[in-house]
Amino acid sequence: MGKYAAYKEASILDVLMYMVVYGVTSRNGVKGFRKEYGESPSDRTMRRRLGNLVFSEVEKAFFKANRRILSYFRKKRKYNRILSLFKKRKKPRLVVLISVDITHEPCYGKKRKYACGMKRSKGTNWGYKYASIIVSVAGVHITLYTMPLTQFTTNLEMLEKLIKEARKYVEIKTLLVDREFSNSPCIQKLEELHVKYLTPVVEHQTKFLQSLRPPCKAIMPLGSIEVPIVAVRDPDDPEEVLYYVTNLKIPLKSLEKVIKIYRKR
Repeated sequence: MGKYAAYKEASILDVLMYMVVYGVTSRNGVKGFRKEYGESPSDRTMRRRLGNLVFSEVEKAFFKANRRILSYFRKKRKYNRILSLFKKRKKPRLVVLISVDITHEPCYGKKRKYACGMKRSKGTNWGYKYASIIVSVAGVHITLYTMPLTQFTTNLEMLEKLIKEARKYVEIKTLLVDREFSNSPCIQKLEELHVKYLTPVVEHQTKFLQSLRPPCKAIMPLGSIEVPIVAVRDPDDPEEVLYYVTNLKIPLKSLEKVIKIYRKR
């Protein structure tokens, strides 16, 4: 921040917070802020100031703030551990369902620092891409960790990093992941990390599973490995069969339970 800058840090943060709360662009954010609170930096000034930030410093500040928010989980886990000494519990940690989400934000203009190529969306083939690992507690979604992705970040690296960070706060009961991870390398990585997982089978692979008669569970080939597949009928459309890859131990009579579990994602 320049010594003689017209707008100081507090002014920038006020408008930025307004933009976040209302989920608007810099232009609409500035317009709305001025209407409610009076003078503010222009949208051009906002974008220039944000563009001047160093990525590593932003990332550092983000994780510092996130650790403060998530300190609740650390304290809760510590309390559970102490409690377990008296009640002789075997698993004192917070055990939760968590999910992995990949988000794309479109990027416009010639300056595409940190942007990745992606499927065309909203008039552009470029965007910022990040992956988050999220837990849902009492109807509130809490991000345990977020990592920026580049063109060179693999799904295996991403899964390992996200799971490692999540385990600092909670015990993973089941990891819910998109069908993008329904392939042999990702499944092998999840098995290697000793994670219970649930993911839908990629649509083009379901042709090989039509011999299964739902509801059933069977070991079937997936790429270079064999995996446990659950086949169940869609309760909303009995004609449609849903296939999931999962290492969850679910009784045959309760296989439809996987649909309810995955919908929590």
